[in-house]
Amino acid sequence: MDSARLLAAAAANRTSVPVIIRPQENGTDNARKATRIGQQIVSNDQREALTDGQRAAGIAAMLDLGLSQTAVAKAASVSRDKVKTLATVGASKAARASVDEHQFTIEQAATIAEFEEAGDTEGINRLLSYGSHYQFDYMAERLRRDRVERIAHAEAAAPYEAKGFTILDGYNYHPVTFEHVLTDAGEPITLETVEADASRWGVRLSWTEAWFDRQIGAEVAEDEIDWDTHDNPDLEAEDGLIHMNSIETCRVWDREFHLLDPGNLEGSGLQLSDVAKVMVARRAGRAAAVPATAEEAAAQIEAEREERRRVRELNKRAEAANTVRRTFLRTLLGRTKLPANAAVWMAVTLASDPHLLAEYHASDCLGELLGIKDYRLSNNAARDLAVNASDSRAQVITFALVIAAMEARMVKDAWRTRPRGATAYLELLAANGYELSDVEKAIAAHIKPETISLD
Repeated sequence: MDSARLLAAAAANRTSVPVIIRPQENGTDNARKATRIGQQIVSNDQREALTDGQRAAGIAAMLDLGLSQTAVAKAASVSRDKVKTLATVGASKAARASVDEHQFTIEQAATIAEFEEAGDTEGINRLLSYGSHYQFDYMAERLRRDRVERIAHAEAAAPYEAKGFTILDGYNYHPVTFEHVLTDAGEPITLETVEADASRWGVRLSWTEAWFDRQIGAEVAEDEIDWDTHDNPDLEAEDGLIHMNSIETCRVWDREFHLLDPGNLEGSGLQLSDVAKVMVARRAGRAAAVPATAEEAAAQIEAEREERRRVRELNKRAEAANTVRRTFLRTLLGRTKLPANAAVWMAVTLASDPHLLAEYHASDCLGELLGIKDYRLSNNAARDLAVNASDSRAQVITFALVIAAMEARMVKDAWRTRPRGATAYLELLAANGYELSDVEKAIAAHIKPETISLD
């Protein structure tokens, strides 16, 4: 440190350098080093302020030397509740740079540090490209989920890659799937045919939901389930349908085989169906000499494929938005007084929707929102909180009950169903400082879902 200052002074043709000489502190070597770092932080701030990144690095160093958070806070003249976050930033090169070079907040920089620790360079670059003001928390949550999906995708793809298939990532476009490829004799091909010539095919894996019978483990088709029993478990399932209590929902990888080079089938024993010919021709910007029915079928397949893509992507975004929104709600509901316009919103909501609090899943996330550790006891715990609360805090707990009931309606496909009361609910949150994501704007009917870019 001293030699660096002397060299810098010499380079600047300075004949003197201001220094502060203090008596050596008692204690261990690490304790003296930590004290000196704290003194340097304070001294430099009094002369020419350190950057936030430099200050964070100093705080991280003091914690590494064994000082407690309280001692670090005192030595560096920062509040104790910020020490841990500052230390997280200080220990990360990318996080320090995001503060000093990109004007990110310390909290946002802590997220950058999290991504650096996970080795997610792509996520860091995308967050830096989005900037500190563009729905940062929402984008970060989406990227966290993307990372989890990438890891799971790589694991699921490995067996196919070992067989010689090309793994298709993202939405790079290969329009012809194996269902629209025929043998030379005009017969549909089988999966065995595909696997026997793996290098000709690509595999697209999509993370989706599937439903399974709890007793026998067999997969169940969507139209075999009585969905009315999801929100009303006391109902009996209609004849021929399965009650939701007997269904387990799981995430699975849906596979789809795509022909990599439809124009190179000579000697393969394969040919394109009329529908596939239309798809290839459209990709090349030309027309195909096929019956009109094939044109119509190809158009429908393309539309359905795009719709499935939109549903998957917007469902993922809605789940990310739910996580971010509930983090905001925990802060909002931690207050002792109602936020602006909350009382009016509660009155109007309950007057127009009196059964809201009695819905089956109405209190499912109440414990999470109020910080009750055992969610199973959330109703009793909320009652106990209310009994011991001030009048103003009791109003907030009542607000939490209504909020939790609304959150139960905010399922991942709420952008399609637009639950009752969702518009007024989301507008209330926005009026109290919450930034609506694109998918939440669709839920609130501020925009149409089809206008949301999927890129």
